This record gives sequence, structure tokens and C-alpha cells, in this order.
Amino acid sequence: MATTAFGCDLFARLRDKSGNLFFSPLSIETALAMTSGGARGQTLAEIHARDEESAAEAAKQYLQGHDPEDALVSPLKGDLSNYPPTLILASADECLVGDALAFQAALTEARRAVETHIVPAMTHVWPVIAPALPESQAALAAIGNFVRPG
Repeated sequence: MATTAFGCDLFARLRDKSGNLFFSPLSIETALAMTSGGARGQTLAEIHARDEESAAEAAKQYLQGHDPEDALVSPLKGDLSNYPPTLILASADECLVGDALAFQAALTEARRAVETHIVPAMTHVWPVIAPALPESQAALAAIGNFVRPG
């Protein structure tokens, strides 16, 4: 998350410069995500601090003033008894994996059909960021199989 915010912040600062600008926030995010994987000590502490800031800002933007306990904000807060079959894809290393597993557990408890894939060592939305990876191809195949069973 911090890497996304950094890329967007950098873009906001660079876009006001005169002349042509070739810039890829996605490339910046990918490079910083790889860097954070090997970070230690003060560098890692600074990355985590930025993650918390980014998470708070992302939550504010997502909620748009709504109560986080509202079922329209989080299906975990609502009645799942009539929830449709659900496919959950998450990385074992992303900040939302706990939410993904909690949602799976709630759907299972409600006796709803749920298929979950937790993939190690990927970043958030990895099939979009790196579609050529074998893990991305497997995720896209799982999506295809889910929407076109049989």
C-alpha cells in the first residue's frame, strides 16, 4: 500500500513539471514492493509507518464517510444467508488476507458456496499488475473456471 501511495505522490509532484513526462506508477510500485521485501531495520520501520498512513488514507477514501459497520461497506457485517457463490483470490503476503479468510469463514458458516485461493509471495492484485506470471495465469484460469463452470 505504501508503494502505491508513493507512486501516486511522485506522479502528483512530477506532473506539474514542464516538458514531456514518461512515468509509470505501476513500475514504481513494483520496484518499491521488491525493495520492501528485503528491507530491514530503520528502512523497514519507515516503510511500515508509510503503510499505516496509506491504509488510513485508503480507508477514508473507500468509506466516503460511511460507517465501517455498515453491511454495504463490508459484507462481513451483513446477512450472508442468500449470498451468491463466491470466488476469493488473495495473496498470503498482502494486508487483506485476514479479511479474505474471515469472509471465507463467514460464508462457510452461512453454508454458502465459496472457493478460495491464497497464493504465496504475491502483491495485492497480482493478476492485474503482472499478468504474465504463472501465478497470475492460474488466478485468471480460476476466474474463468468460476464464471464458466464445467
